[in-house]
Amino acid sequence: MRIHFVLFASLFVCCTNAVLAQLPENLAAVFKYQRVAIPKYQTDSTFVVRNVWAERIVFTGADSFKISAYVTRPSEYRENRPFVLFNHWGEGDKSEFLQQAMLLSSRGFVCILIDGPWLCPDSPIKSFKDQGFEMYRQYVMNARSAIDLAQQHFKVNDDKIFCVGHSFGCNTAAILSGVDKRIDYFVFMAGVYSTTKNATQSQVPDFVKWRTDSPEQFKAWVTKMQPLDAENYLPFKTAPCLIQIASKDEYLSDAENDAFIRLMPVPKEVKVYDAGHGLNAVAESDRVEWILGQVR
Repeated sequence: MRIHFVLFASLFVCCTNAVLAQLPENLAAVFKYQRVAIPKYQTDSTFVVRNVWAERIVFTGADSFKISAYVTRPSEYRENRPFVLFNHWGEGDKSEFLQQAMLLSSRGFVCILIDGPWLCPDSPIKSFKDQGFEMYRQYVMNARSAIDLAQQHFKVNDDKIFCVGHSFGCNTAAILSGVDKRIDYFVFMAGVYSTTKNATQSQVPDFVKWRTDSPEQFKAWVTKMQPLDAENYLPFKTAPCLIQIASKDEYLSDAENDAFIRLMPVPKEVKVYDAGHGLNAVAESDRVEWILGQVR
């Protein structure tokens, strides 16, 4: 069973102050970014399914960081196609959304699916405990570089740029909603409004053990990570979005989900699914249909 809420743009006036306010400089400075001239990417492998061309690639983005990714696109090259950037969850990799990307590319989209920084070649970022700040920041920077790649090499439609993020990828998408206004639409999947509050309250055994065994290290981690909490960026989102919530989420409470929704300015659409944190096939279908609906 699903609950479906739609908040229409006519409610926009309720959030005028949040939408028009400027992102604080101390937050904007963390993600200060100059668009990167992306050199020709390296292709590891290629496969074609019907009219869709898919490549597994590596390209160099901001901070000279090597980024591994999939690119899917219609086999017939044409400029001005819509573009979707996919950010996967922490338990997975770039292949999480590959099936959805192939489907969207069969309908005319260019898609880029990046790996999290900890999965990229030669990456020095491996530990969420020791490098959580660097992990989040680099994911955001890599996502921005992926948009550069799409604009420069595939000449995508600048008015039809989508970002889809799940869990960890959703939290980076939340940051992007405040710092990169090139993105015209968002899909937020099972995201947390505050990583630090979640880690502080979570009963997941790994977090409980960390807080118990290394309280000072955990406290220092929280202090460093607080500027990257999604709640700092969501009020500055201006793009339309779809929010997908799991009613049986193993990691997020109802209160956390409610806070995520409440912080999000309109226009927004919210759907709740009878599913765990990974969501389900109904959510996948709704996600694809929502994206297609924005370009019809």
